[in-house]
Amino acid sequence: MRRYKFFYYVTYLIVWIVTGAILFFIGYPIWNFYHKESSPVRIADSGNLQEKSAFQWIKRFQKIDPDIENPDQSEIIIFNDRDDFNSARIQNLFGKIGIINALYYQISDSDDNLERINYLTNINYSGYYGSVFQKLNDRKSIPEKLIALYEENTGLPWNFYGEGIIITNNQQVLVLQKGTDYQGSILLKMNDLKINFYGIFEITSSNETSRGTFSIDLLPNGKKMFSEAGIPSEFPASYEIRRNAYEIYYFAGNFSSFQIKVPFQYDLITKLMQHKIFYSKYQNEEVFWRWYYPFIDQIISSTGAKIKSDEKLIPRYPMEKNHVFSAAGQEIYITSKTTKSKFFIKGVNIGPALPGKFFTEFPEDKNVYLKWFQQISDLNLNTIRVYTLLPPAFYQALYQFNWNNPMPLFLLQEIWPEEHPVNSDYLNQEYNRTYHQEIEYTVGAIHGNIQIPERQFRSYGFYTYDVSPYLIGYLVGREMEPNEVIETDRLNAGYQFQGNYFYTRAETTPTEAWLAASCDYAAMLEDTLYQNHPLLAIVSWPTLDPMSHDTEWNEAGDKMLQNNDKAVVDINHIGVHEENVAGFFGAYHIYPNYPDFMNNEPAYANYMDAQGSFRYGGYLQEFMQQHTSYPAVVAEYGISTSSATAHFNPDGYHHGGLTEKEQAEGIIRMTEAIVNEGYSGAIIFEWMDEWAKKTWTTEFYMIPYERHVLWHNVLDPEQNYGLLSFDAAESVMETIYSGRTDQNAEQIVRMGQNEAYLEIELEGFSKNDSDEIASIAINTFPKERPVWQYLLKLSGNPELLVNPGYQWLNGNYLASPHPFSEYKQMIQLTNSQNISKQGKITSEKTQNLSSLKTGPFINNENQIFIDEKRIRIRIPYGLLGISDPSSRQILLDGKRFIPTSSDQIATQEVDAITVRIIRPNKPDIITEYPLKNWEIPKYTERLKESFQPLSEYFGNL
Repeated sequence: MRRYKFFYYVTYLIVWIVTGAILFFIGYPIWNFYHKESSPVRIADSGNLQEKSAFQWIKRFQKIDPDIENPDQSEIIIFNDRDDFNSARIQNLFGKIGIINALYYQISDSDDNLERINYLTNINYSGYYGSVFQKLNDRKSIPEKLIALYEENTGLPWNFYGEGIIITNNQQVLVLQKGTDYQGSILLKMNDLKINFYGIFEITSSNETSRGTFSIDLLPNGKKMFSEAGIPSEFPASYEIRRNAYEIYYFAGNFSSFQIKVPFQYDLITKLMQHKIFYSKYQNEEVFWRWYYPFIDQIISSTGAKIKSDEKLIPRYPMEKNHVFSAAGQEIYITSKTTKSKFFIKGVNIGPALPGKFFTEFPEDKNVYLKWFQQISDLNLNTIRVYTLLPPAFYQALYQFNWNNPMPLFLLQEIWPEEHPVNSDYLNQEYNRTYHQEIEYTVGAIHGNIQIPERQFRSYGFYTYDVSPYLIGYLVGREMEPNEVIETDRLNAGYQFQGNYFYTRAETTPTEAWLAASCDYAAMLEDTLYQNHPLLAIVSWPTLDPMSHDTEWNEAGDKMLQNNDKAVVDINHIGVHEENVAGFFGAYHIYPNYPDFMNNEPAYANYMDAQGSFRYGGYLQEFMQQHTSYPAVVAEYGISTSSATAHFNPDGYHHGGLTEKEQAEGIIRMTEAIVNEGYSGAIIFEWMDEWAKKTWTTEFYMIPYERHVLWHNVLDPEQNYGLLSFDAAESVMETIYSGRTDQNAEQIVRMGQNEAYLEIELEGFSKNDSDEIASIAINTFPKERPVWQYLLKLSGNPELLVNPGYQWLNGNYLASPHPFSEYKQMIQLTNSQNISKQGKITSEKTQNLSSLKTGPFINNENQIFIDEKRIRIRIPYGLLGISDPSSRQILLDGKRFIPTSSDQIATQEVDAITVRIIRPNKPDIITEYPLKNWEIPKYTERLKESFQPLSEYFGNL
């Protein structure tokens, strides 16, 4: 009996223990869940998530306030569908965490959205996405558009069956049948975890950190399909993207679409579900519990821990630097992990205004910059210099181009101060406040850690790509005007600056002190915010050099009446706290043709190189001899390939009017002098032609000035300094006359125009036959004013002569009838008369714009080409007094005056141009060509002939 009692009590005890354990197992987790602390994390979703969706369950399970849908107040922002992905929510990502769920395929029909998401993630979307289907023959479960697209592309019926994968880029459809094209299933792999995946996936790639991969075990036929489509069989499933401005977790699959069916929310349920024996196969239940939820839980938990500890939510993620720059004496050095050596900057300036755009209208497409970077790299240069903060896409492109590139392109970033300071005073309080703001913006952008609000005439946006590892340094200032320097010094007499990084010496001027203070502010931001120490430099030009030039004088003997030698900025006056500053240097814009003292100082002509006397080298030598404290870099030098000249140089390196072959030769010769005279770098001006630029010889005749970006003024030197040419699109020639000679030979007159030239083509005429053509008269005036403004003489040396009443270079803009024998050449002043301190006069120089060059139409070199069949003529618009071809405007003003600023001369719109072909002993042919107008210029890109020889030269430098 006792034995039964014992068993009774034991059984009773076991029942109670088991019951208690079950109650505890069920009750305590429930009690614990309801008493656990609410999560401090706030998650913003768009409110589009379904009630039973995975993320709604996660928010309830984590006790995250379900009412928080405001990105402003949230630490985590969810992007779950295309409606979530809008500008307002993107802008709220700064300093926060973003979770993006398979969005590329949803927004692939929007180029703008693709550009936005690519900028945020730096992920390359192949365009292909796919999904597993349980029954390929179940047409109701497959989107009709995929079936229709397949049948349309192949001409075959949809005869698939069984389990399979459908992949598409919305242009073609790949259908893979299980057992025929692949085996097993799509595997989601992360570390040792392997899970079968049955949902939607995107095929992507990136240099960003991937977390898990998709893998398809293809059979031979499947491999062939993937190979022909150019897509891989293994690709990332998710990415962890860390920036100084945010963190993003991108999931390249619909992992969060699983509908939660678990009735319990207590903590143990997640452990149980991770070890469940059977999962719903096509619902991706296993993927959610074993991979996606633990991933999200880790993100939320770590975010909550940071919030509780008051830790910064997004720590800075400084990129590892493979190179560090420094300066000592007159040298710049580069230090890698193993070596330290002298570094010579071989660079090019990028002014990125495309045709049709002004300087502040920068390209927003990173692919534009990527293409340029590759071409610049092919030029064997190591540095790019930009003048101002560019759009975020530029820095993304630089980041992407340099990633794992053994030959990266380094960056010199100028911080551009506004022009025209109040009262010409650089130390004006508001002027400096604005400039310090620009320095802050630029430093933050370089480190990918700033969101700049929208503003006019300056770049703005979300800067998230840290390019500081490729930064050589900042260039502070710009080419300062002498009058501004003089006025700043007068208004702030005695001003000095003492900073932790830069300071002024006793002899420093207020302008030099302003430069020192600006450099100090940039150095302070870099040091205190990022523990970074880039080089700093000031920008200047020969106009402000410390030397006195005796040839820059005037008859009154008053130096102040000469613009180019009356003010000084001397870098030697600025001091550096070397323990806090990695290096300091001067960046100078030095050209061979300006100012005039470059041409006229006798001592410069004594400088000899391998090709003889070279005044440019003479200046470089003298300048470097006094530049004793710091390195010097020639930050601008180059040769323009315009068809006209704005300033002559006695050594032949004029301001324009040179060929592309001469461009290469001139740049190489100047670079040799730069190297030989001990400079630390040479930065070519410039990478590409910019139609937005202007020269004093052309500016006042491009009217309305705001439209001059819509056409290419090939006469303008400043528009043609690039190594990359933007050529006007080929003209469409229209027949405006057709007739026959006495010998029944056909004669045809055609005319056309493009963004650079008015073109005339004569077929069936012979220049050498006195019975045929001798000259062409041209009338650009309205029909009610039938006056011939120009006479194009083809005999002898071709010339475009102008009506005396329309000598616009002399201030005449209203032609009147004159005999052709009175028509004049167009003579333009290029170099003014100059007098030296000793009284030596250098005569003025002019160019004959009427003289036309004959030869093949190569680049901007020739205007007339004659072969056996035809005479081809192309005349730059500027020679014809056409002030804006894009709106058909011509100079037409009854007042006689020389303009002193833009848009002073009156203009008139005209519909057509009349031409009169003058034939000796035969009737003249008079016909007209209706002019076109345009709002968007057409052009083609071309690397100039100078590119290849320069590439070879710099490859050996």
